[in-house]
Amino acid sequence: MIAANNEYLSEASRALFVMNADEIAREQSLAREDYRRWQNTIERMRDEDAKIMEEQRRLLEEKDAEIARLKALLAEKETE
Repeated sequence: MIAANNEYLSEASRALFVMNADEIAREQSLAREDYRRWQNTIERMRDEDAKIMEEQRRLLEEKDAEIARLKALLAEKETE
């Protein structure tokens, strides 16, 4: 390798290696941060969806109760 025989090229080669290593570490850190952000977003969306589903379930139970009440009322009217 040419850099092994030339002190200046060898030093430049080491400097580039260090700079690239720093860049790789920075990119990994940014990737981890992005992953955490996405995970938080997904978790928040799941929580919101769970709340919506619970509200929909509650509304369906209310409607089922109203339907049962009306059926009973209709059956009562039909027997009169």
